[in-house]
Amino acid sequence: MWTSLNGNGLTTDGAPVIELSEHDPEAFALWRTWVYTGKLAILPETPFPPDSVDERSAHYSVLAHAYILGDYLVDIPFMNAIADVYVLNARGDNGSRALYPSNEEIGVLWDGTSPDSPLRRFLVDIWLYRGKAEWLDKEVQEDVLPREFLVEVLGELLKLKKMKEGETMSRPWKMTHEQYHDQREIFHKSARDRRADVAVYHQCDTDICNTCLVLAE
Repeated sequence: MWTSLNGNGLTTDGAPVIELSEHDPEAFALWRTWVYTGKLAILPETPFPPDSVDERSAHYSVLAHAYILGDYLVDIPFMNAIADVYVLNARGDNGSRALYPSNEEIGVLWDGTSPDSPLRRFLVDIWLYRGKAEWLDKEVQEDVLPREFLVEVLGELLKLKKMKEGETMSRPWKMTHEQYHDQREIFHKSARDRRADVAVYHQCDTDICNTCLVLAE
């Protein structure tokens, strides 16, 4: 049964409402399945051929919108599961060619996340370690990459110039997928629980620091 809304963003019985009209319907369907099953239902019923990059890219394009939806709903496990799919695709596991986020996906993710988002770091890492001149050629045609993203990539490339000649660069996403997980606390934890979590791991080098002051409150 449908419930009508008043002008204050509440149902007629006073319950709060989350507005989702601006989010992608396919992304919502993916999240809804996650809520009921705890699984990210993104794999196709029939495996892709190893070299079907365009078909795979189109199939996974919903992930960018799903990640933004997860951030909006503060569903951290859902966001981290999506990050894992991006990392697995970038590794090219199971004999498939590596699949990287398209320029359009990068635009969606960059515009929809905060500057400290760990997935932004993943996007920069991809361009930094695997970028090709053809990707920029494509960007000239599509014009979808945010300027801030390109500036970030350029800044990291300039830092690499300072590295010693011949020094090898390991690909960060091959080390651990958890570095791209959003580490924020789940929103329903109480303030007391969060302070207790910090207290377990906190050590300060001085008599008292800002963290100690927060814990003391």
